[in-house]
Amino acid sequence: MDTVVFDLLSKKYPGRRTEIAELFEQIRHTPASCEANGMYATNLIALLRSKNVTSPVGISPTRHRFFPMRDHMQLLVLAALSLHPNQPAGEALQRLGWQVIPTFADSPAGSIMMNLACSWETALSTLARGYHVGQHPGEARVADARRGYARLELRQIWSFGDTYHRGVVDGLLRWCKINGHTQAQRLSRSSTDINIEWRED
Repeated sequence: MDTVVFDLLSKKYPGRRTEIAELFEQIRHTPASCEANGMYATNLIALLRSKNVTSPVGISPTRHRFFPMRDHMQLLVLAALSLHPNQPAGEALQRLGWQVIPTFADSPAGSIMMNLACSWETALSTLARGYHVGQHPGEARVADARRGYARLELRQIWSFGDTYHRGVVDGLLRWCKINGHTQAQRLSRSSTDINIEWRED
């Protein structure tokens, strides 16, 4: 794996080298066969440019095409720390996740899926189905759904399930204007359960 982003961040944030190394250890363990949809990465690059941060040479995603998940994860870390430099890395990744739903809803496939989501429960199911669009491999399933509670089970999701993807669910709550909160339980490097509770009016 290319170390350009790791070296860049370690130099920029020397006091956070251990924290950064833990994130890149997760990237190192991610199978080379994993891929991410380029629409999310191109949005990350646009965000980086807005902060005058240049994306690394060699990482050049194309919208609507898949590219290596490891590269996508490096962009996630770079964007998270660049946009939220005063937050712990996990919190920064979670905040970055808040922006995924607006990006997804702005895509052709996402706009159709999200416009059909007429309730919070439907929107959550739509999010779970959207994982098949966003990456390969990877799946999400809504489990133990009941009044005011559901569990989103992420499997074969390597890109920081307990932080970044928890933020994605937080973003969905915001997008649906639902008063709720999340908790994440990391089961392994690629499996996370996100528990969601919300208040029903």
